[in-house]
Amino acid sequence: MNNLATHKLTLLVRLAVCLFSLACLPAVAVAQRGGGAVALVPQRAVAIAKLNWNLVRSDAQFRSMLNANQLDRALNDLNINGSQISEIVIFSGINTTPSGLVGGIFDGSYDAAAVKASLESRSFRKKNYLGRVLYCNDADGSCTSLLRSGRLLVGTQQAVEGVIDVEANPRSALTLRKPFTTMLRKFVLGRQPISFAMALPLEYQNGR
Repeated sequence: MNNLATHKLTLLVRLAVCLFSLACLPAVAVAQRGGGAVALVPQRAVAIAKLNWNLVRSDAQFRSMLNANQLDRALNDLNINGSQISEIVIFSGINTTPSGLVGGIFDGSYDAAAVKASLESRSFRKKNYLGRVLYCNDADGSCTSLLRSGRLLVGTQQAVEGVIDVEANPRSALTLRKPFTTMLRKFVLGRQPISFAMALPLEYQNGR
C-alpha cells in the first residue's frame, strides 16, 4: 500500500488480530508508574494487548509472527527507528471497522518534533481535537496524532479521539471501569513480552 496511514492501520489491525489470538499467554502483575500507555485506553475498548517492544523485536519468532520488519519500515517513514520504541499498546472495541474502535499507542525515546514534521509534510486532512492535531486519511478512516507526552497514536478516528479524551480526563480510562478495574490489577506491564486482557462490558452482557 502506498498510503502511509492505510499502511500503518493495516499493520495495527494485523498486530491486534495476532495478539488477540494469544490470550493463553500468561500475565503477571507488575506495578508501573502511572499505568503507562495502558492508562490511556478509552472505556469503550473490550480487548487490550501490550507489547514490550524491546523484547518482542529481539525475538525472531515474535518478529516473524508480528511482521516486525514491515512495522519498522512504517515507523521509519515517521522518522522513528524501531529500536526507539519501548512499548506498544493495542486496543479494540466491539466494532473494529474503520468507523469503530481500533487503535495503538506507541511509546519510546523518539523525537516527537521530527515525527510531527513528517506528518505535517504529508497530504493528510488535519483536524483539531481538544488541542491535539489529528492527521486523517478520509479514504480509509485512519488517523494519526501525538499526545502532549509525545506518545504516538495510530488508529481509527474514534480510537485516537478516545485516547485524547482520556489524556484530558483520566477518569474516563478503561482501567477505572469494571470488569477491567479488577482484571488490570493482574495485567502484565513488566518484563513479559506480550500481555493480553479481554472482557465484555456489563452493558453487552446484559444485552443493552
